[in-house]
Amino acid sequence: MRQPTYNFSVLGSWLINNFDVRRSMFGVRRSSYLSRSARGGLVGNFILAVCLAFLLSGRLHAAVRLAAPFRDGVVLQSGKPIAVWGWAEPGEQVKVSFKQCTRTAQADSRGRWLVRLEAVAASDQPARLVVAGKNTVTVDQVLVGEVWLCSGQSNMNLPLTQAKDAEREIAGANHPLIRYFEVKSAVVGQPLDEAGGTWETCTPAAAGRFTAVGYFFARELQRQLGVPVGIIKSTLGGSPIEGWMSEETLKGNLAADHAVKTWAPLSAAFEKRTADYAAQLATWSAREKAARAAGRDFAEPRPVIVQERSDRNKPSGLYNGFIHPLEPLTLAGFLWYQGESGVGRANEYRVLLQTMIRQWRQDFQQPDLPFLIAQLPNYAETNDVTGQSWAWLREAQAATLSLPRTGMAVTVDVGDPANLHPANKQDVGLRLALVALRDVYRKRVESSGPVFAGVKQQGDSLQILFKQADGLFFKGEATNAFVIAGSDRKFIPAEARIVGQSVVLSAKGIAEPQAVRYNWENNPRRFLYNRAGLPAAPFRTDSW
Repeated sequence: MRQPTYNFSVLGSWLINNFDVRRSMFGVRRSSYLSRSARGGLVGNFILAVCLAFLLSGRLHAAVRLAAPFRDGVVLQSGKPIAVWGWAEPGEQVKVSFKQCTRTAQADSRGRWLVRLEAVAASDQPARLVVAGKNTVTVDQVLVGEVWLCSGQSNMNLPLTQAKDAEREIAGANHPLIRYFEVKSAVVGQPLDEAGGTWETCTPAAAGRFTAVGYFFARELQRQLGVPVGIIKSTLGGSPIEGWMSEETLKGNLAADHAVKTWAPLSAAFEKRTADYAAQLATWSAREKAARAAGRDFAEPRPVIVQERSDRNKPSGLYNGFIHPLEPLTLAGFLWYQGESGVGRANEYRVLLQTMIRQWRQDFQQPDLPFLIAQLPNYAETNDVTGQSWAWLREAQAATLSLPRTGMAVTVDVGDPANLHPANKQDVGLRLALVALRDVYRKRVESSGPVFAGVKQQGDSLQILFKQADGLFFKGEATNAFVIAGSDRKFIPAEARIVGQSVVLSAKGIAEPQAVRYNWENNPRRFLYNRAGLPAAPFRTDSW
């Protein structure tokens, strides 16, 4: 992208004046949910924040500039009016041209302008986006295709270098029509308008940095559709769902009440510690200066700021820094892989995830945007005496399917019992792509495993009926995937046999079974598949 100068004064002033950014520099939490790559990401945020604060806050001036991610190599969404926006002098007329379409807008009192270009078909022929006001900005190598925003915590953040067969996958990652944009930002206390980042073409030299789930999703989508695919990564490891929602949305939401109230005293305490540190540092600096001026040695240790729990826990902080700067980008849909930090709070998570989906659709001004979820995989949670906390969270994720234009990839069979960050991201990305191909792009592909369709009581047995159940078979360890209970509500393992497109269950000692649960545990080990090799999602028939 060619333009004379940049003006990052909005972001620079936020980074200088907002304590929340300084907290995101220093607050690094050792967490079981925080991967090495996520901790490295916080270091990157530190460097980013320092650079932006001290290099980009110089009030460098350009009359017209574009929002992220309108940079060289951008993939624009096909088949929909394309939102393009940026900043100029208040009142300045701006003309935006792309292909055969030209639109004009006037910058408002804050200097923000926005146009919507007419929809264009997908194209792998590089084009040019030109924005002209008092100066001209040119964005080169623009493709048109399918653009998906990938968000969530560490399992979406996990790079291709840490995926299964990483060396082989990276060596073969030569896909010039797949492009990748990573949002460079920080956790902040107020919504940011601007963020950093550049587009990269998928080559073996670059692909190792890509989100592995996003890469495998994009690879299958591009193979099936034959059009350019852009993936935008906006993630942070260990992040709770409250961080990804706006303050306005969280306000008054009882499901978020605990997180908001828990954060408030921590935030106030850290503000005091930050102020104390600033005073101590000023005193230390004055003494050091005086000692050096007098030619004396100065051995007094420099004050150290007291760390707090990581800013990833700040309600709305991630939304402000990582999502708000992208609005209202025209997208094909969202990919969401998050929930590990919500385990133990399934009832709250059920409400919050659905609320977040509605909010994002509204904020991106696209009320029908598809929202696809990677359901939590199998994992042997060592801190859960019930052995079922992940099952309840999976149910909360599945509840979002009651909303229109939502989908879910079942991954309960491709986790790693001993690793919170399983390396098999190939199946996760592929299954998300299959859901998108069927539900969004209307391709004739199988995207789901067996789906629970009902239950019939047959004396001392239960017949479990399924849809999408051609060629049912079990795979995994020789253990019981199903448990049943009678009126006493005590579940015991059931013997299971496949009959056509159903499974018949029975257990000694239960004459009149009344409820069944399938894979209702953190780390199930036996799975029911259909002929497509896709697993059934965990389910239960009771409301106990």
